[in-house]
Amino acid sequence: MTLSLGLSSAFGEESSCNDCHTMIERALPHEPAVAECTICHVTHEEESRFPNRLVDDINPLCLTCHNEKSIGVQPGMRGHIITNHPLSGASDRIHPEKPMSCASCHNPHSSDQETLLRYDFRDKVTPYGGNFCATCHWDIAIGSKPPTPPWSSPEQKP
Repeated sequence: MTLSLGLSSAFGEESSCNDCHTMIERALPHEPAVAECTICHVTHEEESRFPNRLVDDINPLCLTCHNEKSIGVQPGMRGHIITNHPLSGASDRIHPEKPMSCASCHNPHSSDQETLLRYDFRDKVTPYGGNFCATCHWDIAIGSKPPTPPWSSPEQKP
């Protein structure tokens, strides 16, 4: 899958984001990532004050397309699947150097898991036994030392 944005200057006469970046490698691509990278990212010729050259913080960026009510987000960026679970403000349990965000659970480019989930937690395939919560809350859900998180594909890393 190749995206051509007609970028020029330092990137050659005609460049595509995929000439250097290969983020859409998994079975289930995120539609905006397929349509055009600049829906979420600024080009290398532009400046961004957000990580990963994003055009906004992660959660507001996701909510430009994903309606809060339709995905179950409660006031104060809580909920979405689990009532009252924080969706921002707290530290990501797997990557405490990062804030909790939509990208803590979902891969914004592509995934091998339905709903673009970042981690594979399937029963009989992973030690998580089908319990998605155990990927971050192993201590509560299972009770012993947690295994390495099950990336949705071997080459996927944070």
